[in-house]
Amino acid sequence: MQTVTYNGVSVATKGGIVLEVSPPVRAARRIEPVVVPGRSGVLHIDDGSYAPTKKTVRIGVSAPDSIDGICAWCARAGVLQTSYEPGVAYKAVQAAEIEWERISRRLYEAKIVFECEPYRYAYPAASDIVLTAPGNVTNPGTAPAAPLYVVEGGGDITLTVGGQTVALTGITTGITLDSDMGMAYTGTTNMSAHMSGDFPALLPGVNAISWVGSVTSVTITPRWRYL
Repeated sequence: MQTVTYNGVSVATKGGIVLEVSPPVRAARRIEPVVVPGRSGVLHIDDGSYAPTKKTVRIGVSAPDSIDGICAWCARAGVLQTSYEPGVAYKAVQAAEIEWERISRRLYEAKIVFECEPYRYAYPAASDIVLTAPGNVTNPGTAPAAPLYVVEGGGDITLTVGGQTVALTGITTGITLDSDMGMAYTGTTNMSAHMSGDFPALLPGVNAISWVGSVTSVTITPRWRYL
């Protein structure tokens, strides 16, 4: 029997039975077609991003009083994981009306549609990677990862990840770089003014990581992901 878990809670604990889960799909690139007068064919502008995907879960219940609990179970944004795709999870939000249909005297069912970010994330998440000296980190995924970096050190620091370089200036008690959110901070203090350069990604394959300056460690929460 298939299982569906959302924010760590199985729908079975809410009285739901998983009847069907839509199969995996690869996210579509966001490509804008441009027609140029006098030119045959179409030009395509590709900004490198991907459109969201949809994951449909068909749920059955044998007790009508389970319906409200299931609707509350999927009411907020969260992490969706199914036994149909072991080893990965989706960042998702319930995206459409939930219409319950009475199939028989003792069975109701509905299709719950989740809108998902285009990437599938490694699940359970990989452990943090701690570097106390420059080294290599291998991304096992099929898409660039947008990690969280915690740089312990002070002064002026140059951090290099693959071919990407970030300059950190005036650091006193370390700095955190969240490449997914595009934020630099220390505790609750915004440190964007102390950073120049793009937030570094970890590309699929081997990534060399090094630094110049007074650094005691770099801790990476990798967030491996797949397309």
